Amino acid sequence: MAALPSLPRAWWSTDLPGYREHSRPFATYSPFPYSDLPKIEPPLDPGLEWLLAQPKVQGSLGNVDPGDPVPERSATGSQLAALVGGTTVELPPAFRTFVSEPGPRLRVRSATACYLDLGEFRVEVAGGGSLIHFLSDQQWLLHWLLFVGADGSEAVIVTERPLGFEADDRRFARFDPASDDASVCAETFSTTLAHDQGDQGYAGAALRLYAPGNISGGTAAPLDASGFSKLRIHLASTTDGTLTIKLQPSPVAPDGCAPAMQAVVSATLSEFVIDLNDAAFALPGYCTPSSATLHQRLAGLYAIDVINDAKSAGSHDVVVGSVSLIP
Repeated sequence: MAALPSLPRAWWSTDLPGYREHSRPFATYSPFPYSDLPKIEPPLDPGLEWLLAQPKVQGSLGNVDPGDPVPERSATGSQLAALVGGTTVELPPAFRTFVSEPGPRLRVRSATACYLDLGEFRVEVAGGGSLIHFLSDQQWLLHWLLFVGADGSEAVIVTERPLGFEADDRRFARFDPASDDASVCAETFSTTLAHDQGDQGYAGAALRLYAPGNISGGTAAPLDASGFSKLRIHLASTTDGTLTIKLQPSPVAPDGCAPAMQAVVSATLSEFVIDLNDAAFALPGYCTPSSATLHQRLAGLYAIDVINDAKSAGSHDVVVGSVSLIP
């Protein structure tokens, strides 16, 4: 049986415009179903050789960007030993390797300024087992903890509660799966790292360009673009490839059902112009047909997604210089 069976299973992460959307506007994180996650390859060895084979990345969990606060605890092997010393907690080898060795964390980054922190103390779990905090985002919206059962089982949970810390005059030292709000986001610690790598290398996560007056965390103010007839995009592409262009309404379509078209680009192409009409832009085939015309949809334009359809990171790199509407 999987660890913590009473908790829901969900991958809490950011959106990938055009592929997975937040369930509510302006969210930082949303729970996405396990079934949407890519298959994990290759086998995940406890020494994290699969991760060490990947290149180091900028903005990794092993670096602190200039101007960002330095974590009070940098997550070291000695800190981990102090947390579990004198207990019967058997840590998964992959977790011990990740914390004790400097190399693995240099290959994992975060889109929301997450940082490693082992917390102030170990958390007891009702029914048996322990939680070890290892990751928080910069705003303390979410926290990730490793669960280790008395029987050697493991899982990674995500929660809004600062488990493993003293905060707001409270000591968050105990967790009850039957009543406390949390989700299992991975069945093992290695799986968490692998899916993080998948999110980072997802070639389809390109750009969302907001209509004037809109920002990712602000109030939606749709642009009436019904008076424009063409869309111009300036870009640079490393190779021949395909881009998907989506015209997003407000609120953004959570199921991806927004008018879209595909454009073929090449290393020699620096600009292309698309006609804004129903022949060029259509709803994806899985969407329920709509009687609304593109002209009507453009009256409430919120954002334009430019999505790289490459299937592997580095196989087709695109830089978008500008997007403009032409009368």
